Amino acid sequence: EGGSVIALMEVDPEQIHLYGCAAVETTAESDVVRVTGLVEKPEAAEAPSNLAVIGRYVLDPAVFDVLRTT
Repeated sequence: EGGSVIALMEVDPEQIHLYGCAAVETTAESDVVRVTGLVEKPEAAEAPSNLAVIGRYVLDPAVFDVLRTT
């Protein structure tokens, strides 16, 4: 199954405003979550989780076709 991967890191809620934050769903694998949304630098009260985006991506090549047309 194809897909993309993004690295996330748990941070203290007081620090989440410094990062992009991921909204996630659990999966059958304990160390893998499905990202359902991203919020850029939310205040702690608005953050969907304490999982910060740390800027490491592995993208399905099909994403580049989409980017070319947007």
